[in-house]
Amino acid sequence: MSVQNNGSIYLHVYFVKEGKSPNPKDKLKYLKKYTVYNTKRLNKFKKRKFQNTVNLLTGETDVHPDLIKKENMSSYEILSHWHPNLTINMMDDHTPWARGSLPAPLDEYIEFVPGGEFYYPVIYFNDYWNLNTEYQPLNDTVKKLNLTLTYSPISLLRWQMYAAQNMRSKWYSMLGADFMEDSDNDQDSLKTAIIETNPYLLAMTIIVSIIHSVFEFLAFKNDIQFWRNRKL
Repeated sequence: MSVQNNGSIYLHVYFVKEGKSPNPKDKLKYLKKYTVYNTKRLNKFKKRKFQNTVNLLTGETDVHPDLIKKENMSSYEILSHWHPNLTINMMDDHTPWARGSLPAPLDEYIEFVPGGEFYYPVIYFNDYWNLNTEYQPLNDTVKKLNLTLTYSPISLLRWQMYAAQNMRSKWYSMLGADFMEDSDNDQDSLKTAIIETNPYLLAMTIIVSIIHSVFEFLAFKNDIQFWRNRKL
């Protein structure tokens, strides 16, 4: 497969009204204004680092054989990776947005019908919960790829939360690949904690942390007032 040679594979998604067709050759059922289209690259290019560290006591290494750095070899390679899960969300919102007055990041996703005041539904490819550790490298040993697609509507509020995270990733990518990689690892740790922690325990931890912060602020405020009164 070309994707094994760092090629790309794309997913093309069409939504049409009931009874309509996304095929432009179907003259009777195809209408462009009733066709919503979006595309996404499914594979992700990631840096795979090689290591040449060994245990000083045993002289052996626990590194996978594919990740051992060889002589006259670069310390890393850019390799295409694959994740088998993707969620397709359609935003369930009927806000009468006006052309030219959309706040960020809505302005990057909402497309208006040409010459009209209506806009197309937003199709959002949600891979936020796909952990970086779950991506598999696409090397010569890969013969087939599994892909599970999940469709569900999404509210405007939830979509804005995911879109804000995407904007954050774009900003970090401008700071360099290494900074972006560190950010992804931090995000993975946070997602893992949320996924694996009991929701009641997680909520209790957040509440206790907030209360603790409030008490710390009040104590600091009292200290300042005490020293001010003492000077007077």
